[in-house]
Amino acid sequence: MAAQSRCFLRIDSILNCLRRAAEHHTMCAMITLIPRIFLLSAVHKKGGSALGCKKACEPEWSKLPASCNWGCRWPGRSQDGDMVCARKSYPIFVLHIVAAFVSMLVTETASANDAPLRVITFGTSLTARGGWQGALAQTLERCTGRAVTVETLARVGATSRWALEAVADVTARHPDIVLVEFAVNDAALNRFMLPSTSEANLRRIVAVLKAGSRPPRILLMAMSPVIGLRGTIRPFLDRYYDINARVAEAEGLMFVDHRPAWRKLSAGELASALPDGSHPRPETASRLIVPAVQAALFPNCHK
Repeated sequence: MAAQSRCFLRIDSILNCLRRAAEHHTMCAMITLIPRIFLLSAVHKKGGSALGCKKACEPEWSKLPASCNWGCRWPGRSQDGDMVCARKSYPIFVLHIVAAFVSMLVTETASANDAPLRVITFGTSLTARGGWQGALAQTLERCTGRAVTVETLARVGATSRWALEAVADVTARHPDIVLVEFAVNDAALNRFMLPSTSEANLRRIVAVLKAGSRPPRILLMAMSPVIGLRGTIRPFLDRYYDINARVAEAEGLMFVDHRPAWRKLSAGELASALPDGSHPRPETASRLIVPAVQAALFPNCHK
C-alpha cells in the first residue's frame, strides 16, 4: 500500500512538471487533461520520494523550449531513485499524438459552434408552401447568436409513404434540427392510410433520423386545422395529429401542437387565414408556428 501511495505522489509531482511546461505552449496545456493515462505506465515504483522526483524534474522542465519538445523516461534515475525527466525520449511521440488528437477535438468543437445551425423542415404542402421558414431562421438566429439556415424538403400532397423514401435525403444533409409533419395528408380518406400504418411509418422515419453518428434534434408537429371540403375528407385529422404526440413521447422527442393557437382564432379569422381551407397565409403561419417552435427548441430564449 505504501508503495502504491508513493507511486501516486510521484504522478502528482510529475503533473506539476507538466503544468509548468504547459505555461509555455497551448498544445502542452491540452496534455494535462489526460496525463494519468500515460504517466501510470511511466512511474518508477521503487524507493525514492515525491520531493525527490520534483527536484529531479523541475530543473529540466524549466529549460524546455516553447516548442514542447519534451518527455519523461526511466530507467534514468535521480540520486534518490526517482524518475528523471529528459528531452527527446520515447514518450514524446505518445504525448504529441495525444496532444494532436485533443487539439483536433477542440478545433472540431469550435468549428461546429461557429458553423451555421442547419434546420430542415420535412413535410407536406403545409411546409412546402408554408412561408414561415424565413421567420423561423431569423428568430433562431436571435436566440442562438449563430447563423441559421433553414432548408425545406417537402412535397405537395406528400404522405408518410413518400417520407420513408425521402428521409435518406434529410440525413444526407447532416442537419442539426429536423421538423417533421405528414399527418395532414395521411388523414385524407382518399389516401387510404390507416392510423396504425401512419404511426408505423412515422416510427420508421424517426428511426432513420436517429440512426446516424450525430442524430439531429427531432421535432414532430401537429399543424393547422383543415376546413371546408378539404376538412370533410379528413374527419379523423386530430387522431392522426395525436400520433405525433404519442411517438414523440415514446421516442423521447419534442412535440409541438399548433392546434391550440389556431383554436384561438374566430371563425372569420380562421376563414381568412385559410383561404383554400387548408393552406395558411404565410403571415399567419409565421405568427402562430414560429414562436411555438422556438419555445420548444430554445425555451430559455427571451429575445
